[in-house]
Amino acid sequence: HYREALLEGWLLMGTLARVEGRPLEDREAFRRASTSAFENRLALQALALAHLQLGEAAPAVEILRRLARSGPGDVQTRRFLAQALTAGGHPEESLRVLEDTRALAPGDAELAFALAAGYLGAKRVDEAARLFAQIALDRPIPQTRVLIGRTYRDFGEYERARAELRAALQQDPRVRRAHYYLGNVTV
Repeated sequence: HYREALLEGWLLMGTLARVEGRPLEDREAFRRASTSAFENRLALQALALAHLQLGEAAPAVEILRRLARSGPGDVQTRRFLAQALTAGGHPEESLRVLEDTRALAPGDAELAFALAAGYLGAKRVDEAARLFAQIALDRPIPQTRVLIGRTYRDFGEYERARAELRAALQQDPRVRRAHYYLGNVTV
C-alpha cells in the first residue's frame, strides 16, 4: 500500500506541475512515480509525455517502445509511441506503428485521424483523403469537417481544406472556427 500511495502522490505532483506549466518538475515527479511501484504503466506514459513536452523524443521513444512491447494491445501507448517517433524524426516508422495499431482498433476515430495526419505529413495525400472521408461518414457533424479542414490547412493542402470547411458551413453556417479557418486558407 505504501508503494501505491507513493505512486499516486507522485502522479498528483506531476499533474499539478504540468497544469502549472512547470515541465522540469512534472518530468521529475513522473520519473519518481515510475520507480515507486511495481505496476507503473501510467507513470511511465506520463514520464514519456513529459519528455516529449521538453523536446526530448529519444527517451520518450525508449520508454514507449518498452511499454508497447509489454502491452501490444494498448492502443493509447502505441499512439503516443507514434507521436514520439514523429517528434524524433522517424515519420515512416511512426506510420507503421499507426497502421499496425489501426488493425487492432479499426473503429478508433482518433487513431484513424492520427494516421490520416501522418499520411499528410508523408505526402501520401490520397491515403489521408480516404481516411478523412471515412471519418466524416462515421461522424457526420460539421465539427468533424472543421477539424479535417484545419488539418489539411496545417499540411498545406489548401484546396482540400477549403472544400472541407465549405462542407462544414453547408451543414451549419454558425459552426465554430469554420469561417476563421476558411478565411485563413483563402489568405
